[in-house]
Order: sequence, then structure tokens, then C-alpha cells
Amino acid sequence: MLFRSAGFGLGVALTLSRLVADLAPGLTAIGAVVCTAIGLALTVWVVGTRGLLRDRALLDRWAGEATAQLRSAVEQLVATRVLAAESSLTAAVSEQDEVESARVAEQVGVIDTELREHAVVGARAAAVRGREMPTLQAALEAVRAELGDPVQSAAPGAQDDVNGEQTDQTDETSSTNTADNAI
Repeated sequence: MLFRSAGFGLGVALTLSRLVADLAPGLTAIGAVVCTAIGLALTVWVVGTRGLLRDRALLDRWAGEATAQLRSAVEQLVATRVLAAESSLTAAVSEQDEVESARVAEQVGVIDTELREHAVVGARAAAVRGREMPTLQAALEAVRAELGDPVQSAAPGAQDDVNGEQTDQTDETSSTNTADNAI
């Protein structure tokens, strides 16, 4: 680096000395000394500038490496904290899901119990209706017979089929059915 800078300074000194020698032939000796001083000053300046540029490049490289190391350390720290937060969040969500699942299972159990109770009550009502219906039909037919209404001596909703036999077509799902309303 020093030789390049010295070559640059020497080149400037020779160029200026020729220029001064051509302009004033009597001042050639003084012009040579002044041009040498200018060349030497330029050499020192170029060497100093190159040294500063080298130092600046080294400092820039060091700052880049330090920044990269710092960035790597910060990214590792952030990744560790994100992982810890994610695992604690997952644990909290899992715990909340378990609590919610237990609550829903309890509610489903209560609903299932109620449905079973309603099914049992419905079955009991159907059994009672099945036991009491012939008695009520007989009483109804007796009352109709006393009133002299032989046409309607059959159960309500019963119709004669083509052979003359009666078929029962009562709507057991109707909301007017008294056995279902008693539940």
C-alpha cells in the first residue's frame, strides 16, 4: 500500500515539475523542490486515507459480525420464549378443554337421565292406557247402547274394513290423547 501511494506521489511530483519547468525555465530548481514537497504531501495524504479506509472496512466487518452474533442470540432468546409461551398456552387450552369436556359430559348425562325418565313415564302411560282402554271401551259401548245409538257403538276412529271387521285407526301421537297429556 505504501509503494502504491509513493508511486502516486512521485508521479504527481514529476508531472508538476515538468509543468513548472516548461512555464518558467529559471525556476526549475525551486519548482523541483516544491513539486517534490507536494508529491510527498500527497503520498502522506494517500497513505493516511488508505489506512483510514482499511480501518473503516475492518470496523464495518467487525460491526457486521457483532450484529449477526447479536441477532442470532436475540432470535434464539425469542424462539425460546415463544416456545415456552406456546407450551404454557397449549397446557392452559388443554386444561380448559378438559374442564369444558367434563361440563358437557355432565350436561349430556343429565339430559340422558331426563330422556330415560321420560321414556319410562311414556311406557308406563302406554301400559296404563292399554290396561284401561278395554274397560273404557266397554263402558262407552254400554252408554251408547243405552242411548240407542247402535251405529256408533264402535270405538272412536274405528272403521269397518271390506270384510265387515272393525280396525282401530286411532292416532296415538295426537296431542288430544289424554294418556299422553297426563305425563
